[in-house]
Amino acid sequence: MAEKITGANLVLAGCDKTVLTTYENVDGKLTLSDNTYTLTNIIKDSTTVTQEDATTTNIITEQNEILKSIIAKGTRTLSLESGDIRETILVDLFGYRKDATSDELIAPIEEPEIYVKAEVYFAGGTYKAVCYKVALANSLTIESLSENIAKGVIKGQLMPIDVADYETDPEAVADLRTFSIAPVA
Repeated sequence: MAEKITGANLVLAGCDKTVLTTYENVDGKLTLSDNTYTLTNIIKDSTTVTQEDATTTNIITEQNEILKSIIAKGTRTLSLESGDIRETILVDLFGYRKDATSDELIAPIEEPEIYVKAEVYFAGGTYKAVCYKVALANSLTIESLSENIAKGVIKGQLMPIDVADYETDPEAVADLRTFSIAPVA
């Protein structure tokens, strides 16, 4: 007998905005900063959170029998394209630096180590996708096609973060997270 599924469908369609909050290094520990960037000019159909396929490693005995299989989840990646390109975003999220004499924004030579918490808000405002810690590998695209737009590609690998509060609860159990779908408060 088939089980009847009840409850409302979770519809995640149409990205209204994405809020990025940077991490800062405080005494060798990454903590969320007060620097928050709200991107509202999201390019249509560009927001994705994908997961690679899981990999399996088998531990084999001398008799060629599988002793144990270790299954590793595939990494998750956030990607979106935004027309919200301004100086603060290029400097803080893309690693550009501003030349003091010429006012030029100069692209980094090496990939800067920048982490953000990303919250993707969907149309209707009921749910959001939360990427707790994203190691950014952004790029800037300038196109002279029909759009004539400069857009930033915000992209990065999701990293696990422990959201347990050890300061208020010294006996807290580790709560590792990379991604969740959460109700909007």
